[in-house]
Amino acid sequence: MTIPGDYNGDFQVDAADYVIYRDTFGQTGPGLAADGSGNEIIDQADYDVWRAHFGDVLNAPGAFTITGPLGVQTQNANTVTWTPSEGATSYRFVLSQQPNVSAPLYDEIVATNSRPIELQNGTYYVGITAINAAGMTQATNYAFSYVIDVPNEDQLIFVSSFKYGVTATSNYPPVSLTFNTTEAADYHCTNMASNAGLLAEPWDFQSIHFKAMLSVATVSLENRATIQDGVFYNAVGWIVAMDKVDLFAGNPLSPITTQNGAVLSGVQGVWTGANADGSAASSKCNNWTVTTGTVNAGNLNGTGTNWLFQAGVPCNSTQRLYCVGTMQSNAYHTFTFDDLTVGTTVPATYNSIPGFTFGGSWNVSNDTLGGQLTTTGNYVNLTQPVTTAAWTGDLKFSIPTLAAGAAGLAGFMVNAKNAGGTVLDSVTINPVDPGQLRPQAQFHLPVAGATSYEFVRIENPNAPGAPAPIDSLRIVVP
Repeated sequence: MTIPGDYNGDFQVDAADYVIYRDTFGQTGPGLAADGSGNEIIDQADYDVWRAHFGDVLNAPGAFTITGPLGVQTQNANTVTWTPSEGATSYRFVLSQQPNVSAPLYDEIVATNSRPIELQNGTYYVGITAINAAGMTQATNYAFSYVIDVPNEDQLIFVSSFKYGVTATSNYPPVSLTFNTTEAADYHCTNMASNAGLLAEPWDFQSIHFKAMLSVATVSLENRATIQDGVFYNAVGWIVAMDKVDLFAGNPLSPITTQNGAVLSGVQGVWTGANADGSAASSKCNNWTVTTGTVNAGNLNGTGTNWLFQAGVPCNSTQRLYCVGTMQSNAYHTFTFDDLTVGTTVPATYNSIPGFTFGGSWNVSNDTLGGQLTTTGNYVNLTQPVTTAAWTGDLKFSIPTLAAGAAGLAGFMVNAKNAGGTVLDSVTINPVDPGQLRPQAQFHLPVAGATSYEFVRIENPNAPGAPAPIDSLRIVVP
């Protein structure tokens, strides 16, 4: 029944509807055509409904107009709006980069007369169609257009140090190392960026600053993640690509590191749900909601566009995530050592902050947790004179867990010094004897006016020659 009393479904209440009421009077049960009262019996109440609405007609939705956004927009997130259409029960929202609204990026049914959407730079065309049971009506200005022109900003791209799995359980914020929507994956990306010190301000655990490079429905990963143009950097500060064209071509100038700056080697599967050009693949684990079937995945170290698509992988597997966002000022610069080759010196490329170098010969040792930085009385040195106003003097470092029963560890003392060599503050990490447990810990040494940090080894007499490993260093620069 399209309107009350319309028992034959022709969108008007007239004598033909009375005939159906009369012929089925007294019948009982669900789904009766003339049961206008909904009491599952054709009786006087259904006649009263027909009589009250006699002459009513349901027309197709009324005329309406798309009202915005107008002109050129200077932000990625905008809301498409239109006037309400009289009689409409829903609207078909279509958005394309084609003037005739073909090959849509979005094609969906919405219940209200607005649609928030976030897009990258470009010209977009919108078509809205009002819908009800009697028919459909297009907006009077169908193929309405607007432009997004956000100034280019440097971008930061990283691959997750963790592997994530798709889950059929919907949770937001997401639970552990799983995601059920692209929004949940975005949450993971921003959380990783926050933990790695890549955000300029403390995270509020709500705002999304980094997005996962995942396609969804018919939307490419480029559009889904609203990837802007600009120079692309990794988490260490090396240039990965000079612009978006170079990035998608898959010929990086430097490797895409993890959020902590580590360079991963070998085959590293990454969820994308995309084809080699970044367009949406046909199979995406039902838009990342099921653990059955397969999905396109990239290989971080694949050649050319294989970084976006190299092979299909099971939806119940675990893979890494690509994350991308705008480069933020005052972010931490983090150096990790877990993935460097054991026995080698920290490479010169780690000296990526202007005025900052690893002094001496910091070597990577094979601790019980894998590659770690071993101090032997060497130091981290600022090679250029800096003033208190130009340097925050902020050093963070973490030490790994030593399992009970493992070999002992040497300790070390970290001295923050000014340009004259005076120790301004220090932190001491005591040695650990064989069989003892040292929990993982992080240390923060904020010292205004510090121009160098000296790492002094504390020998362990019960474990001669034992390493004094460090997981990572974070240096804050203005």
